[in-house]
Parts: sequence; C-alpha cells; structure tokens
Amino acid sequence: MNKYFFVLNEKIKKIILIIFVLLILGFYSIAFPLILIFSFYLLLFRKINIVIKDIRLAESNILLSPISGTFLRSITKDSETLLVFKMNFYNNYGIYLPLNAEITDFSEGVIHFHNKLNQNYSISTRGYFFMNKAKVLVSAGDKGVVGGLLGHFPFGGKVYLEIPSHCDVIMKPGERVYSSQTILAKLKD
Repeated sequence: MNKYFFVLNEKIKKIILIIFVLLILGFYSIAFPLILIFSFYLLLFRKINIVIKDIRLAESNILLSPISGTFLRSITKDSETLLVFKMNFYNNYGIYLPLNAEITDFSEGVIHFHNKLNQNYSISTRGYFFMNKAKVLVSAGDKGVVGGLLGHFPFGGKVYLEIPSHCDVIMKPGERVYSSQTILAKLKD
C-alpha cells in the first residue's frame, strides 16, 4: 500500500514560526539545517489542494487536464489522439483523473480507464531521470470523479494522455495547463 505524508498549511505555518523564533533567539546552528530539511520536505511531499467550484464539472462532455504543466503537442493516429504534456520539475506532482471514469487496468506504467460511454483513455509517464516513475494510488475496478488523485509523479517529466480521435482538442501547443481546471478537449458521443 502506498502512503504519502502530505503537509497541511497549518503545519507549514507552525514550522515557519518555529524557525523564525530560533533565528530571532540566535540559534542559527539549529535554524539553518532545519530550513534546509524543511525546504527539501516541502519540495517532495507538499500537495497542492485543488478546489474546483465551477459549473463545468456538471458537464460530462469535457476532458480536463490531468496534471499541471505545459501542453506540448497533440498527435492524431487512426483511432486515437495522443496529448503530450511536460510536468514541472519542482512542484505539483499529482496526476488527477481528467473525467468521471472507471480504472480498467494498470500495467507497465500505463493507467487505462473508460468513461460511462465506454470510450477508452490512458495515461502514461516518462520521467526526467531513468529511475523516476509515477507512484499509482489506484487499482483496476476503482471508480473516480473528475479531479480524483490517480498518483504522484515526483520530479515530474512527460505525461501522455491517449484519447479517442473524435474528440475536439481545444488547447494550443505551449499553453499552461492546471490540473483538473483547464479544459483540454470536448468529447463526442
């Protein structure tokens, strides 16, 4: 079972206050290593809360971004379109479900899922480093809603989202995307 220790905003404020007090009191030998350890901890384990308050969620014919980063390009093949993204190296490591769907399979680093219309989708990743792999928190048979956490991709990399080719891709290459907030494509029945 995968477990991640995400830091809450209240704990961040308390730790910053403790470090500030240590600096004021002159305990530099304690404060500076604490700053380094805390910064590294935040870099790896901070989860950004994504709050979606928009009518777009009521629509079932849209596809939202699964990650925060940059949309690079779309490649259309016979029956599918491949959307390529670049994740940030230093923050927003979460991979989120782009639509209401059921996970059908997870094998060889690829998450396969389908929506209620039985349209198949998949997400795969390739890290910046050879040992960098996404940690998947779901298994086959899990059902999720838009914005549901699929996994964690430390240090980022490229993310590939495979969608049916009849979807209308709205994004243009080079545009910034925000997980579960940016509309990527409109789905057709």
